[in-house]
Parts: sequence; structure tokens; C-alpha cells
Amino acid sequence: MKKLRKLFVFTLSLALLLSGIALDGAKTQAAGKTYKVKVSLSGKKTVRVKSGKKNVKKKTVTVKKGDKIYFSHTKNKKVKSVIYKSMNKKYVTITKKGRAAARKAGTAKIKITVKRKKGKALSTWVRIKVKGNAKSENNSQNPSPQPDSDTPSDTPDAPETPPTDTPSNTPDAPETPPAETPSDTPDVPETPPTDTPSDTQDAPETPPTDKPSNNGKSLVLYFSRAGENYNVGVVEKGSTQIVAEMIAEETGADLFKLETVNAYPENYMECVTVTQEEKNTNARPELKAVPANLAEYKNIYLGYPIWHADMPMALYTFLENNDLSGKTVLPFCTHAGSGLAGTVETIRTKCPGATVTEGFAIAGTTVQESTESTKSNLGVWLEKVRPQEDTSGFDLEKRTVMLNNGIEMPILGIGTYTLSDSQAENSVYWALRDGYRLIDTARIYGNETGVGRGIKRAIDEGLVTREEIFVTTKMWTSDYDNGAAAIDASLNRLGLDYIDLMILHHSQPSNDVQAYQAMEQAVRDGKLKSIGLSNYYTAEDFDRLVNATSIVPALLQNETHPYHQSTMMKEHLKQYGTVMESWFPLGGRGNTQTLFNDETIADIAKAHNKTSAQIILRWHLQAGNIAIPGSSNESHIQENYEIFDFELTKDEMKQMSNLDKNERFADY
Repeated sequence: MKKLRKLFVFTLSLALLLSGIALDGAKTQAAGKTYKVKVSLSGKKTVRVKSGKKNVKKKTVTVKKGDKIYFSHTKNKKVKSVIYKSMNKKYVTITKKGRAAARKAGTAKIKITVKRKKGKALSTWVRIKVKGNAKSENNSQNPSPQPDSDTPSDTPDAPETPPTDTPSNTPDAPETPPAETPSDTPDVPETPPTDTPSDTQDAPETPPTDKPSNNGKSLVLYFSRAGENYNVGVVEKGSTQIVAEMIAEETGADLFKLETVNAYPENYMECVTVTQEEKNTNARPELKAVPANLAEYKNIYLGYPIWHADMPMALYTFLENNDLSGKTVLPFCTHAGSGLAGTVETIRTKCPGATVTEGFAIAGTTVQESTESTKSNLGVWLEKVRPQEDTSGFDLEKRTVMLNNGIEMPILGIGTYTLSDSQAENSVYWALRDGYRLIDTARIYGNETGVGRGIKRAIDEGLVTREEIFVTTKMWTSDYDNGAAAIDASLNRLGLDYIDLMILHHSQPSNDVQAYQAMEQAVRDGKLKSIGLSNYYTAEDFDRLVNATSIVPALLQNETHPYHQSTMMKEHLKQYGTVMESWFPLGGRGNTQTLFNDETIADIAKAHNKTSAQIILRWHLQAGNIAIPGSSNESHIQENYEIFDFELTKDEMKQMSNLDKNERFADY
């Protein structure tokens, strides 16, 4: 009889499931298809992407609105992590873990970056074409679709971050502390004393001594304590440390834990007494250590618990003794009800030269009890405040930028427009001798042969190797119908086995897609390393070509200078990871004196004992523009490269930004 009853229940449950009805009476939602895509590292320099057995690298996966695409990667000891990013979020969104959802009809490109434990990161792209609505499918066809649980916007829990910097009117009332806690401490320490000395069980997580995993860009610097906690009992790891580790995992940042020389009392209430006394006397506890390479980091995620409606006094010690000027500080805290408690404004006051973002606050009990909720809320904040990657990719120490295909490109080069073959040969030779590693030419300039001779001359004399030089040339519009032949002709004139970057010289909707596709094939054939565009001045024109091709342009070369700063176009390029390169960086022949004599530029030049040309070029690099000033004058070529021994201040950069008139000098 029991067996018959069990069989009846099972049969009924199955029937209800197949009809879309859950046992609790709730109807399950119809779901689109779920596509599974696998990413793998093949060899030393190749990333393969497959759907089933089909290789979809640089090809298109066609789905319907409402479908989901789940990316995963094969286990490989050489791989540290895989990062996914949608270049067109209005069509397809994707989480950092590779859960993609088709939102709207259109085409999106997914950038896939494989970070290796050793060597440079590798990247590839998958294009997802979204058609109309997905057909409703009942659960008999797709019985257990995986929820898009990693997408922040789909989670039912709202972010726990309270209104920034306004402790008194935060929606969450402070949790009632124990009766013996002093009444004037609305927020007791979230991370009370450890059971053992902090230097025996919880050593500082110092960033690695070799090259940081994130190229030294970001550091999670935090103060946290584990042990007795009146909200959740004794914990092995402090709430702030848990959040810090999540941020490091999500962003690839390095970790460093701040610790005081004198450990706090092990007894919880004694800790409350000591920390309250520190607060009352405005004490500055001595720290064991700070990161020795702090100056190398551009972004500092700064974490702390809220103690007595404030940061721990150890944070004041750190902020008052370390210069964070020029960095971006991203505050986050754990609390027992008071939210950020005004700490973001305090940090802004202590770091006048830094950019301090909106802060993140989350209850310590949430952190200790719900990893999923913590990650969800944290993800919303990170998506909002995460520093943009465009200009941060410019490494002024190495004098290079990482392109969106993982290739490094020099950020200052020599241009050869209007130079004859003999002039181009000399200019290129002098430039390579003086330290330049980027050379720019074009088929229409008529001097590719001279450029090639200048390169060969420098290599033959042992000044450089071919691998150290980055050569750019351009395909002219009349060659677009026969792009393959144009590429071979440029290789022949330059005398090179490969070209580092080839770009289409002008937008030409009638056949530029065809020409770009020829360059894509040359990349696959090893003739070109990177490809890009020039003279595409509207987002619509740029997107037209991007949506019709497979490889996202690594670079856009447009007229850009202080009077025409290409601000809107650069903002549009961020979604693609495409870098802006400036032709006419000094205004161009006949217009340089207009910029050189500008009062603002002249005053800044005087302050640094530099020329106006050097100020403009330095501004380009700090603003995130690759610059290729042209010259046939040996002394000017040398002068233009001497811009790495000074830096424009934040105020000077603002003055330069204010010069923008959206005014082009050229009409082509």
C-alpha cells in the first residue's frame, strides 16, 4: 500500500511538473533555450571557444531573446582565471562568471580574457546575434533551466548599501547592542578581538613580490578582526576580510591586511572599552606595516568595520601617513546598522588629491550568514564604481598600453605624414635611436619604402630588434576592393614579414567592411598582428562596421588635440576596449602655433620648464591618447620624446580639458 501511495505521489508530481505547475501551486515561468559554450587554452597563444564540438571562435552564436548562454572553461593548471565582458550590454548581458542572457534583438560581442598564471593574458571574441523573442518551451522540453542567478539585476535582494555618507537617516536602524555596551556607541566593533595573536594566525596578505596579477593597478587594503562577535558569536574570519577577499577575487586585485602593533584585548567587552577610549582620545594606533609598493597601485579598495560610528582609528593612522594623490579610492565597510556612518566624506577630507568613489556598506551578519546575498549586493556596487579600463591601461612607466587583443603597443610614436622617402628614412632612424618604438605610416603617404629603410638601418646597427618595434600602416580607400593585395603590397614596400597594426584610412560604407574582412583574414594568416580604423567620427559609423565584422578594432585613429578632444567618441569606445590614437596631436602643420601660443598651455609649460609641444604630448598620454607627432627635424623628434620626466597635476589636466572646443583643424 505504501509503495502504491509513493507511486501515486510521484506520478502526480511528474504530471504537475510537465504541465508547468509546482507542488506549491506556483506556475513556473516559460524559459528560452540554454546554450553551453566551453572556453579552453590551446597551446601557448590560442584560446578556443566551442559550442559542443563546433568551434565558434570569431564566429556567431545565433540565439533568441530570452535565451541564455552559459560559458565555462576547461580546467587547466596554466589558467588563473577567465573573465567575460559584453561589449553591447543592451543586447546581451553577462556576469563575470560567464552567465549571459539575451536581452534585446541585436548583435553583441563577448570579450573573453584568459589570465594565465605565467605570461600575458590572452583574449578572443564571440559574437552573439539575438533575434526576436524566444519561443515558449514547456518544462518537458527543458525541464530544469538554470536560473541566471549571477546577474545582479535579476536578484530579488536589493543592495544593502545605504545612502552614502548619511549615517543618521539610513533606512536601517542600528541594531540594539548588548545592555552593557555604552549608550553613546551606536555601532560597536563588528570585528572583535581574535582568540590568538593576530601575527600568528592571520599574517598580512602582502602582494606578491613578482609582477602583480593585475599589473599593479588595484589593491584591496583592509582592516579586519575575527573572533568573538555579539551578533553572530565567534567567527574564524572577520566580515570585512570576507568582503575584501570577494573583491580581490572579482577584480583580480592584490590583497593587504592592515594590523596594529598592539593587539586588541581578546575579551569582547574589553575590546569595546579600548576602542572607545581610542575614539575619545583621537588616538592613532601604530601599524605593523603598509604595502611597500603602495605607489604602484592606481586603485585602492579600502575596507574597514564601523566602530563607534566611525572608522577604526587605525585607518586614520594609515590615511594621514600615506599619500594617495592621483589614485582612486573605493571605500567599503561592514556594520551593525549604521551604514557608512559618514566615513566616505572623512576619507575625502583625508585624501584631497585622490578620487573617492561612492562607498559600499553591508551588515556584518549578512556577510557571515549569506555568501550569495553578499556577492550579489557587492556585485551591484562593483559594477557601478569599478574604474574604467581605457586610460588605466596606459602604463607611463613602460610607455605602453595593452590593446583589447592582449598585445602591448607603445603610446608615443613618430608620424610620417607628408615626408618623402628619404625624409621618412631619416626620421624613423632618429626616432628609434632616441627611444621611440612606434612608427606610423600609410600607403597614401608614399613613403612606406623609406620607413622600411629607416627600420632596417636601425636594426642593422643594433639599436633595436624587429620585435621591439611597433609598425602601423594604413590601407587607402581605393584599395578597399582588393584588400588582400593591398596588405601584401605594404608588406613588400616596408620589407617586413608582418605588420603590427594596419588600419582602414577612412570610412567608406560602400566597401570598408569588405576591406576590414580582408584584414581579419590577414590576422589569421599571421601577416597582421592587430587591426583598427581611422577617421570614423560618429558612434553610428563605428558600430556599423563593428557589427558587420568579427574582430573588434584595437584602435581608432582620429584627429585629436586640446581643441578637439574626441570626448564623446572615446566614451563610446570604452565598451569595446578600443584605444584612441591622435593624428595631428599638436594641431597639424599650419595650426601648431595656435596651440603653442594658447595662454593656458604656455603657462603650464613655463611652470614645468618645458615647451608647449611637450605639455600637449604629455597631456595626450595622461588623457589616454596614443600620440604620433610627425617631424623631419632631428632636434624636434628628440624634444617630443622627452616627456617622461614630469607629470601634469590634476588641476593642470582639468585646465587642459577646459580647452576643448570640439573644433577640428582638418576637413577630411
